[in-house]
Amino acid sequence: MLLTAVDRADPAWDTHTWQPAWTLWNFLDRRGFRHDQAATQRAALAAASRLGDPLAQAYAHRSLARACAQQGCLDDSQAHLRQSLDLYGQAQDQAGQGLAHLNLAIVCGQRGRDAQALHHSQQALGLLRAAGHRRGQARSLNNIGWYHAQLGDYQQALLACRQVIVLHRELDDQQGQAGAWDSLGYAYHHLGQHDQATACYQRALRLYRQIGDRCYEADTLTHIGDTCHAAHDPGSAREAWQQALTILDDLDHPDAGPVRAKIAALDAAADRSPGLIS
Repeated sequence: MLLTAVDRADPAWDTHTWQPAWTLWNFLDRRGFRHDQAATQRAALAAASRLGDPLAQAYAHRSLARACAQQGCLDDSQAHLRQSLDLYGQAQDQAGQGLAHLNLAIVCGQRGRDAQALHHSQQALGLLRAAGHRRGQARSLNNIGWYHAQLGDYQQALLACRQVIVLHRELDDQQGQAGAWDSLGYAYHHLGQHDQATACYQRALRLYRQIGDRCYEADTLTHIGDTCHAAHDPGSAREAWQQALTILDDLDHPDAGPVRAKIAALDAAADRSPGLIS
């Protein structure tokens, strides 16, 4: 009903178009309704543009950028985020600028530009601290930990993520805690500490399931499979990857292909293994 209302909103009611679209973001994101997500954010941007409200346009550009990124349209995402950053600047909204930098960090990370992603995350942290936006600061710290890990600085990643878990608990932010536990697991995995990595991933997985975030549930299951595979436990690896694949196929998610390839490679290796001689 609300999706229909956003899609069919009369131009005379533009405020009632872009605000519900913003509100719908978390629900659509967690359930994996990516096409609905993009459609509602395009409607929101059109409405905000007609209003001529820089802050409304900034929100709408940032939300549409996130939807584009999730569909793999990274050039479009980056263009919307640049516009969002400029509009937040016009509105003198430091928190908004910080959040736009956080989103730019994610797009850079998707492009494999981890040093740029770390830089945007650090810029975000400074702006969000200045604005007193504690939830944004926590997300920035988690990003900083994650991109340190991507750049191979796993000890710095552990330091940042341990700090951010405490902050997320104070904020009662389960999604943020889950992300930090997942990042910790990734760092431990690459330090060869597979038991610690799996324990961290399991904590992330429980939290994602509690809040109903199926996309990140699948992501963490994929990481669990990776760690089991590295620990020479192919049975557990296959089980985790298959659980992830079931979710990703259900969501028609582009990450389904790489996970399917992991399972196929594992099965092919098992077929090549010599059988027992009776």
